[in-house]
Amino acid sequence: MAFAVVLGSERRREQQDFDFKAAGAIAALQAEIDSHVAAVHSLQSLYTASAPVSRSEFGVFARNEFTAHPTHPAIKALEWIPRVTTNERYSFEAAVQAEGYTEFSIIEQAEGAMAPAAERLEYFPVTYIEPYSGNEAALGFDLASNPSRYVALKEARDTGEPVATERIVLVQERENQFGFLLFMPVYQRGNPTSTLQQRSDALAGFVLGVFRIDDLVSSASYNSRLEELNGGNLLLFDRSAPDGSQALFLPAGEPEIGVINSGQLAFTDSLSVGGRTWEATITTPQQSLLTIWQPWYALLAGLSLTTILLAYLITAMQREAKTRRLVEQRTRELSEANQQLGKEVTDRTKAQRELEGHYEIIRIFADSGDFDSKATAALDRMVDLASADWVTLRLTKETDPVLHLVAAAGPAVADYPPLAVFTQAQVISTAAFTEGRIIVIDDYVSSAAACQRLVDLGMQSMVILPVKVGDRTLGLVTVISQSKSHFSTDL
Repeated sequence: MAFAVVLGSERRREQQDFDFKAAGAIAALQAEIDSHVAAVHSLQSLYTASAPVSRSEFGVFARNEFTAHPTHPAIKALEWIPRVTTNERYSFEAAVQAEGYTEFSIIEQAEGAMAPAAERLEYFPVTYIEPYSGNEAALGFDLASNPSRYVALKEARDTGEPVATERIVLVQERENQFGFLLFMPVYQRGNPTSTLQQRSDALAGFVLGVFRIDDLVSSASYNSRLEELNGGNLLLFDRSAPDGSQALFLPAGEPEIGVINSGQLAFTDSLSVGGRTWEATITTPQQSLLTIWQPWYALLAGLSLTTILLAYLITAMQREAKTRRLVEQRTRELSEANQQLGKEVTDRTKAQRELEGHYEIIRIFADSGDFDSKATAALDRMVDLASADWVTLRLTKETDPVLHLVAAAGPAVADYPPLAVFTQAQVISTAAFTEGRIIVIDDYVSSAAACQRLVDLGMQSMVILPVKVGDRTLGLVTVISQSKSHFSTDL
């Protein structure tokens, strides 16, 4: 009886330790999935901020995503999928052909080969794709021609949320592995999207991420310390899919249904992927050593029960202390990981805000109207982006090399209107203009060339940015804040 109690306790301890490590591995897999999906969110933000998006703009943005996140090998491609009605089909195909894709047409898969798409009310062809190399076969493919893809498209359109497909074999896949698609809807700017009918009418298209599951799991396994589980195996199923199509990732030789053998330790948890529920199970690759050594434990228990009990008590105390230390260590690691994730989210949010501001300033200057008004509007946006109190734009004239005020913005401008013309007396600005370089002043009050009226207004830091065309300096943008060390050359 004492031996049974000891054996049961050991088995529970081993299972608890295994569960803790396996839960960390699955959490790492969920974080890896979320990190990959964030790339599609960024692409959706581009369309929200600056629609329409040209093919070159799409390519630059997508390539920047790949460059900024080289640890995302599971992303096979990022794509733009516009909605094309049957009346727009031929003019749409002609427009893409005019871009240099002379063989382009809307196609579908028929009897194992690509053929022109059949007539239907609407099409969703792959139009922009990055990287193009290796994905050429997908260009023009109508996602509405595939039932599982079309179901996901309509769900994303109707809900306005990211939607993932069940497992599929990618059109451009050359290896033996499953993939899935993640759609995010893009609606026409300015149209209402409160109701299902409004979202359907306002649909412009979809941004799409193409993912390979084996590569996704391999990337996550590297970061999740699966080696701590003595070579634990991962079984991945999509429980939202029909029977027979649920297996996403299995160890070599594992049957489609996934069988857990007697004596194996196993831990199961769920993952959320684009509205679908994935089930992840981690198992040990062989029987527990406790099961193998049971006869020896029984023999030792019969020979010296007292010795075993004493040894167990000592060992249990040591293991409890070790487990407590391990839990504390893992808790710290999880806390640090959460802090890092929070920082990444903050950085991405800041970068997205700056990108939207950048495109907004570009649109301001691209709109019609006089230059001074557009410059004032752009400086107002810069005040918001830089959290500044004073921003001015000064340019030279063709007949007069002196810097003339073109536009000014910021709350401090009303208290201290800027000078209409700069002279050589403005030492700091003169240096920035003549040398054509950025000047950052963290403590303006201590500067020997500080303007007393700006000091009286409480200005603490300044950055002066030359406006250049090639090597020629045409003017200056001056940004001032009432906070010390407010700026950096990144501005």
